[in-house]
Amino acid sequence: MNYQLKARTVRVAIDEEFGFFEMQTRFDICDIDGKVIDDAQGYGYKTAQSAHKAAAYKFKGGKQKVDAAKAFWRKHKDFAKKLSDVLLENIKDPPTDAQIVAFAAECDVTNFNPKLVKALP
Repeated sequence: MNYQLKARTVRVAIDEEFGFFEMQTRFDICDIDGKVIDDAQGYGYKTAQSAHKAAAYKFKGGKQKVDAAKAFWRKHKDFAKKLSDVLLENIKDPPTDAQIVAFAAECDVTNFNPKLVKALP
């Protein structure tokens, strides 16, 4: 789904007792026509980066990817432990994606996607 961000300025209370407010920029996710699709329950996203993350999660299958990664690591707990140990031992010079895939093959995990390392428990 294609989307765009629309910036808006909101007044945020710093100290309501003394009436101190500041103006902040917030971002809404809109469709191509400019209609608001998501506005973080009316508050707006504080940064453009967080709005892009939310859009990727909601509209580009982010939840399904997270659920698939969790399911993979639940199924391969022994491999997760071994891989965590290898990554910890080589923290200053981490292995490449090809080396991680080769290590997965040695541990009898076929067709391993190295992007799953980011979701390692």
